[in-house]
Amino acid sequence: MILKPIDPLRSAAGLQVVDLGPHKARQDAQDEANVARAERDAFVADCQSLLEEAAAREAADTVRRAIKGEDPVSLKDALVAIGVGDGR
Repeated sequence: MILKPIDPLRSAAGLQVVDLGPHKARQDAQDEANVARAERDAFVADCQSLLEEAAAREAADTVRRAIKGEDPVSLKDALVAIGVGDGR
C-alpha cells in the first residue's frame, strides 16, 4: 500500500491509501492474456497454411481426375475452380 496526495496542490486535502495488489493482479492477468493471444494467433497461422495446402492438393487431384476421365466439361470445371480460365 502507498499513500498518495488527493490534491498535490492542496496538502490539506489529505491523503489517499492506494492498494497496489489489485493493480498488480490486473497487470498479471493482462500479461497472461497477451501470451495466450499470441499462442492462439500462431496456432491459427499454422492451421491456415495447412488448410490452404490441403485445398491446393484437393484442387490438383480434381484436375488429375478430370484429365484421366477425358471429359472436357469436367476438365474445364476443374480448371476454372483452381483459377485457370474464365469458364467460357
